[in-house]
Amino acid sequence: MQSTQPSQQQETRKMAVKKLIQLLTVAAWATFGSALAAESSVRCPNIVFILADDLGYADLSCFGSKAVQTPHLDALAAGGVKLTQFYAASAVCTPTRASILTGRYPLRFDIRQHFSDDESHLPRGVNTLPKLLKQAGYATGICGKWQLGREKDSPQHFGFDEACLWQHTRRPPRYANPGLEYDG
Repeated sequence: MQSTQPSQQQETRKMAVKKLIQLLTVAAWATFGSALAAESSVRCPNIVFILADDLGYADLSCFGSKAVQTPHLDALAAGGVKLTQFYAASAVCTPTRASILTGRYPLRFDIRQHFSDDESHLPRGVNTLPKLLKQAGYATGICGKWQLGREKDSPQHFGFDEACLWQHTRRPPRYANPGLEYDG
């Protein structure tokens, strides 16, 4: 007659299988947890994009200028990425800004020349680089000219968290008082 109780050998196997399952579970969680920790410790690089009107390729000392010394911009270039081959979508500021923000030709939005911000020139529903950067976890900001819509919150509709704009909604004398406005 056979005994219904497990033998010592069966009991030992069960314990070994349980320990193996426990060990594999701990190893899997340790691997998964360390992968999550490593992923959370990876930081996205800072992006500083400088668009300057009337600045030529060789006007900065980091690109070889002897006439103008630009040590702070040189330091940024030395610690980051220097772009050396590119084309502007236009010879003037507003269409160029629209193309950089959207990745599209400015003529798609009928932007052909620089504007004085008297009306909206960039459709609100358009995808922009700042919107995509926000989706990737970046904080975004713009400082300088806007000229793509005169509403106070215009930059925020295109993905900017912060804005410090020159002559955005009011018109002081152009150079005597630059009329900086923060966040609209």
